[in-house]
Amino acid sequence: MHREAAPAPAIQLAGVSKVYRPMHLTMRAAGTGLLRRLMGRAARVDRAPVTALDNVSLQVHPGECVGLIGRNGSGKSTLLKTVVGVLRPTTGVVTTHGRIESMLELGTGFNPEFTGRENIVLYAAMLGIDGREIRRRHAEIAAFAEIGEYMDRPVKHYSTGMVMRLAFAAFLLVKPDILIIDEAMAVGDIFFQQRCYDFMRGALADATKIIVSHDPGQLSAFCSRLLILDRGRLDYDGPIGPGIERYLKSLHNEGARSGAATVSADPARPEGAPPADLGWITLAGDQVSGRDALRIMKIAVTDEDGRPVQARSPGQRLVVHMLVRVVQPRDDLLFGYLLRDGTGQQVCGQNSHVLRRADGERLHIDLSEPGDWHVSMDFDWPPLKPQAYTLTLGVGEGLDAHQHIIQSWAHDCFQIMGFDPDRNIHGLFGSGLRECRFSRL
Repeated sequence: MHREAAPAPAIQLAGVSKVYRPMHLTMRAAGTGLLRRLMGRAARVDRAPVTALDNVSLQVHPGECVGLIGRNGSGKSTLLKTVVGVLRPTTGVVTTHGRIESMLELGTGFNPEFTGRENIVLYAAMLGIDGREIRRRHAEIAAFAEIGEYMDRPVKHYSTGMVMRLAFAAFLLVKPDILIIDEAMAVGDIFFQQRCYDFMRGALADATKIIVSHDPGQLSAFCSRLLILDRGRLDYDGPIGPGIERYLKSLHNEGARSGAATVSADPARPEGAPPADLGWITLAGDQVSGRDALRIMKIAVTDEDGRPVQARSPGQRLVVHMLVRVVQPRDDLLFGYLLRDGTGQQVCGQNSHVLRRADGERLHIDLSEPGDWHVSMDFDWPPLKPQAYTLTLGVGEGLDAHQHIIQSWAHDCFQIMGFDPDRNIHGLFGSGLRECRFSRL
């Protein structure tokens, strides 16, 4: 009995490196050097080679949707250009199977003197599409692009968003086997972005896709696998959730996050040092406001075992630690948190007013001695839409959950990524479905 052979990878890179040597940089460097000489200054030319990609090997299988992320200058665009064939690697081999369409630089291939309509005809002709088919599909393309009368104006008069709309609409003419998108989804209004995603999930569902974005929430909602580039090297290749957490840790140097289900407070160590190994972040002066009888000085966010975390899924425990400096002792304190989404909208929050002791009495928190105190709150991450959130922490004085004196308020002091690994959340917030009953009538 013969086993059916596995399909060949849609994209394969084997030991790919790309090194830019001085000869590749001479145009700009020569111009800069000439200008400096004309100004009577010594020419300053960097002759060191630049390694944009360093021995990268990976495979992308047919139908996969892979996210690519990394800091500016990490080699993302260079990698994509080697896949598309715009650049030839210095060493290594790039192999692809199928028709590739890309959006590496918006408007690449468009003639700025031609109208949008004329550019669509030219693009279709380059693909070998029959003229009658172009005319039949033109109304559909124009409706998708939604640029109105600009369809008959030269592209040089388009905004960046209009160019993106036209470029994406052109994909209606052909269903590529491989689709490469570099930051294009960040352009245009949210409604057009949603239609682009629906188009990729529908008509382009079977296409192999690599999407570059600086928005971890966008990638986690759309991709199942993540590639992280760091200074030209492939730093990570694996599941999207752990990959985003790894990337955020590299940005925030093992930082902190959010909560409220239990609160504890105890004086910090006698020598004044907070508990070690929690990934403490010292807050800048302009991040904290309030009456300042006490002040949040540092924060850290961990799991229940004290390990710093950068991302959480619904139901996972999160512990927020605060180093609070007490200048004037205060009674009846409230500790709370607030989560905001990328638009600044307040998504959810809680404070310690809801907590009760074992005997049912309300929890009273009194920081009765001057000095540094370690305060911690813990809670389970709620069923939030997968995206990035910022955490704000506050300390209030008073018995009312809503009307109290703000002693210390740490504004947007940390970013944490929310995930939904089971992809069960639809909308902004999971509704907490508890049961589904059925019976035959």
